[in-house]
Amino acid sequence: MRYLGLALVILLATTISCREDEEAVTPPATDLTFTVDLTGYVQKGPFINGTSMIISELNDSLAATGKTFTTQITDNQGFFAIKTSQVDYTNLQLTASGFYFDEVKGEKSSAQLTLFALADVSQGAAINVNVLSHLEFNRVAYLIQEEGKSFSEAKKQAQREVLAIFSISNDEVRSSEWLDIAQEGEDNAILLATSVVLQANNTVAELSELLADLSTDLKEDGRLNKQDNRDRIREQAKLLDLPQVRQHLEKRYQDMDVKAVIPNFEKYIDSDGDGILNKDEDDTPDDFTFEAQVDVPINANIVSNPIEINSLKEGGTADASITHAQLILNGALATDSLVKVANGDKLQIQLVSSDQFNDTTTASLTIGTITRPFRVVTANYSPDDFAFTSIIDAKRSTVYQSDTIVITGLPHPTPAETVWFSTDNQQTGAIFINGKKYTDNSFSLKEGDQVWIEVTAGEKYSTKVSSSLVINDKEAAFEVETGPNSWQEKLPLAMGGFHSRPAGFSIEDKVYFGTGRTDKGSTKAFYEYDPITNQLTQKADFGGGARAEGIGFSIGQFGYIGLGTGEDPSRDSEVYRYDPDTDTWTEVASYPGNNSWLSIGFSLNGKGYVGMGGISNDFWEYDPTTDIWRELASLPAEGRYNAFGFSMNGKGYVGLGDGDDSGKSDIWEYDPVTGTWTQLSNYPGQGGSIGFSIEGLAYIDSFYRKNYSESESQFFKYDPSNGSWNSLDIEDMSFSNTMIISTSTKAYHIRSEFHGSSYSSKLFEFTPPQD
Repeated sequence: MRYLGLALVILLATTISCREDEEAVTPPATDLTFTVDLTGYVQKGPFINGTSMIISELNDSLAATGKTFTTQITDNQGFFAIKTSQVDYTNLQLTASGFYFDEVKGEKSSAQLTLFALADVSQGAAINVNVLSHLEFNRVAYLIQEEGKSFSEAKKQAQREVLAIFSISNDEVRSSEWLDIAQEGEDNAILLATSVVLQANNTVAELSELLADLSTDLKEDGRLNKQDNRDRIREQAKLLDLPQVRQHLEKRYQDMDVKAVIPNFEKYIDSDGDGILNKDEDDTPDDFTFEAQVDVPINANIVSNPIEINSLKEGGTADASITHAQLILNGALATDSLVKVANGDKLQIQLVSSDQFNDTTTASLTIGTITRPFRVVTANYSPDDFAFTSIIDAKRSTVYQSDTIVITGLPHPTPAETVWFSTDNQQTGAIFINGKKYTDNSFSLKEGDQVWIEVTAGEKYSTKVSSSLVINDKEAAFEVETGPNSWQEKLPLAMGGFHSRPAGFSIEDKVYFGTGRTDKGSTKAFYEYDPITNQLTQKADFGGGARAEGIGFSIGQFGYIGLGTGEDPSRDSEVYRYDPDTDTWTEVASYPGNNSWLSIGFSLNGKGYVGMGGISNDFWEYDPTTDIWRELASLPAEGRYNAFGFSMNGKGYVGLGDGDDSGKSDIWEYDPVTGTWTQLSNYPGQGGSIGFSIEGLAYIDSFYRKNYSESESQFFKYDPSNGSWNSLDIEDMSFSNTMIISTSTKAYHIRSEFHGSSYSSKLFEFTPPQD
């Protein structure tokens, strides 16, 4: 079956209006109005959510009063609702236009269809719109307006005449607007049968045309006078695949999670075109049902409930055929899939259940035009849901165990397996069942088993390794993902040669650095790096001349660089202020301390702090408002150089470095309010180091050279709130010739690499790892 792709819906009827010889309609001379709380369904197959609804008030002669109300369908069952107290008459016309589910093709319509209904809401406010209410529409109006029939008389006569064109003779059918294709009952079966016959293989346009032709033909005398219309109804009924139609509807309602009972519509269709409904043929018995059986064993012979054949014509027989199973006739297993049955015969279906857990096997029995399924579902050997907690930011090459789960909802031993996944092809691990380690991927589990999974984290950063436990249809993964490398390369630095011991600072998250040594000697070059644009810009050269091993800090909108060792030793104590707005350098008061190389420098509370250079322990404060240096209490420890210094949380921090005898491991906190030093817990690593702070936490990166060819690096995080040190799995960036500049949220480092005969430099960015 296929669609012709029409995009227009043919209008089947129009709102009934006043006849030309009548005056304009006015409400009755009364102050009374009716409250209407109207609900219902629009069904061809069911109309789709969003279908528009127009409800028009009609007077006693079905002329429009001019009052209309609009709403729309609110779900895919075709449901609508409207409540109003603004009607003077109880006669309403309902008009629905929208897409619908085509029960014959088993798909949504390609175009919109318009259906009508007439209803007297004084008899009830549950009104459905369907093909029967639509076909009656013009005929009811004619009987009332031309023959003077009452509304109820016209409705009953019109419905009887419409059903007759489908060879259905039943005066007791309820009014069309009360029928529902998704409910059991003979009347509902009649509605569905007529809907299916009218749909057949028609496109929406063809169906619209057919409904219009039939409605016009029936209007004046209640009969089909055109032979083409009679032939079309008969031929369309013959082409229907009734079991498929039933299957389409059952699946549609099942997919919508709606409990529906599709009535026995097949009996009200003339499948062979002889003018006799299927229910009145010799070979169509009473409807029958096989009850589904669940939780059956696998690979087992399952027998259905028995059914008894009734309502065949006296002495008549019918063909009974079975698919995907065997038939039991009157207690004996039939050898053929096709047998003759008569009234009083008892039939059962025998099939073999699936060899898979929680799997459905279906067989079908067809007698005459009725086909009914027998479904069996094997036992659901599926446990209750289970889950493992993932681990992120794992340390590389480290063994992790999942949380322990207890298997429940699994009364019988059941095969299970583990499925491995790794982004670096590493698949090392095991599963533990009740404390016993299993390395095989396949095993068996039962109720009460205690299970956990062991996984070795990947050898690289940002690597995920997982093991999934699979028990039939349930699966859960234990995932272990190593954290990202906190140092990420940002861009190469085309600054020429090898840069070591530069100095720098940050202002408003921009990074400024310069000076240092190259392979051609010291330099005074100076640069600005913008993390947002990831661009490096060369700025005005440092005002104090070429040098290395200096210090840098920022106060407000100005940066300061000075000290170190330069080409002119007499200038080594000079300090210069940098203005990024004007890109200019201004000399300020020189550093008064005795040693100026490899000192520490940082700012705190609007002042600069410098000291510990050249194996000393002196400590100085610089006030930019007065341009004066003031000596403070010395570090109460051995002198040193190459130490770290930074500020956070309103205090200064100094530590590590190298002295006369060996590397230092002590850490000190300076309180600018009291002017005192407090020793903190020692650094757990060893060797010279660099340190910086971000958002109230300190990060110390140390480098220890064991000998000429061997070295060791360590990276620790320090929390001043509790004095704790935590080792971090982060690639080392620390070595003897280095620089770290931190902003409010990041840190930046220049790494230089030697390539045989030349050097290259790269800028790296540090992002604090998440806890």
